Amino acid sequence: MTSLAEIAGDGFTNDYLWDLHEALTDIGNRLTGSDGEHQSAALLRRRFEDAGLRDAQIQEYEAPTWERGSASLRVDGTVSRAFDESHEILGLPGSPPETVEAAVVDVGPGLPESFADHDVAGKIALVSSQNPPDYGRAMNRIEKYCLAEEHDAVGFLYYNDVPGCITPTGAIGFARDGTGTIPAAGITREVSRRILRWLERDSMTATLSVDATVDRGTSKNVEAVVGPDTDREIIVSGHHDAHDIADGARDNAAGTVLAAEVGRLLSNVDDLETSVRIIAFGGEETGLYGSHHWMQTHDPSSVEALVNLDGIGFSRSLRLGGDETIAEAFHSVGDELDVPVESEPGLSPFTDAWPFGREGVPVVVGRSASEGSGQVVRYGHQEWGHTHADTIDKIDQRDMRDLAIQLAAGVRELSSDAYQPEHRTTETVHAELPDALNEYLERSGRFDRYL
Repeated sequence: MTSLAEIAGDGFTNDYLWDLHEALTDIGNRLTGSDGEHQSAALLRRRFEDAGLRDAQIQEYEAPTWERGSASLRVDGTVSRAFDESHEILGLPGSPPETVEAAVVDVGPGLPESFADHDVAGKIALVSSQNPPDYGRAMNRIEKYCLAEEHDAVGFLYYNDVPGCITPTGAIGFARDGTGTIPAAGITREVSRRILRWLERDSMTATLSVDATVDRGTSKNVEAVVGPDTDREIIVSGHHDAHDIADGARDNAAGTVLAAEVGRLLSNVDDLETSVRIIAFGGEETGLYGSHHWMQTHDPSSVEALVNLDGIGFSRSLRLGGDETIAEAFHSVGDELDVPVESEPGLSPFTDAWPFGREGVPVVVGRSASEGSGQVVRYGHQEWGHTHADTIDKIDQRDMRDLAIQLAAGVRELSSDAYQPEHRTTETVHAELPDALNEYLERSGRFDRYL
């Protein structure tokens, strides 16, 4: 039987994880369907084979693609000013290529009640990336965009609330085969604060222009297997695509290389009781296309459990969101290693766990714990995710090694007969989702969405 000490020793002395992390981020643009995404798929297949994983293969599938062009904003009121640099404004993936001229309306955090309180019909909605801390749940950028459409806005300006000229990006067109209906752009806090200050003086009109190429292309999943051949399997996954403006070091090269390292570590374990499949999904950032494709082409009942890694790597403490039975296995390992493991219930529609969880497959999303966990976080998500700043210097190699050891040991523990995560029906999953989340899913069309 392979001991925990042997897994830890291998994890701390092998350079596979960090070498792969560097190689993946050095590719640069890995947006859905891009040459970079295809390069990363080929790289991962080779590295899976190098790590001793078997049956390494690439699955190609058709998906909507969006290629960035220029974006600009001109405002006219008491002050006239143009913004057209990438440190000021970026088109949001899924935005149609379009130019609109209209009045600007500040909708604050973009909550449902915010839109109800402001007349945005025929206007450009200016919306913050933040939510009030007492609101009770996070609202994703996509939901805010859907609300702007629902209230007949003609444009959408989404601003980062973190200082430093950090322009946000992120998809807005999940529910429409990759494309929204009104032009959308991300602007920095600094640009937004100028506009808000000018709006206090008087009304303002703006010309918002987004250029992009909207098409269909191909994206790729990469997968391989370790452990015995069994009828049911555990999946450990990440997504290898990333937004085009940065290296995607945290979102989500970190999750992808951790999944690969889990596979490498488990390939040397002689007591796995269940087959473990390592998958690097493509197309996550623009529509969860890779995970949707996998679920369309496989039998959900064959999946014992899914451990999806996303939002991870910026601290060494592990937080698991989702199925409590799966989390128990990682808590057991955490106790043995004397390291904290946090868990919380709930299913999010914003990661590759969603297509699985929606069909009743037991899932958890592995993230790094942040403030409130008692750990100092070097670089958090809000500052750098979906921005030019998502680079590998924000990740600490020691954190990644610690996480990889916890994850590999947890998956080995989960593979034993002591844990039997329970599949549920789609109807049960739907009924257990919070009302507010179901409202969003209905609004965006995402509960029933496939390619």
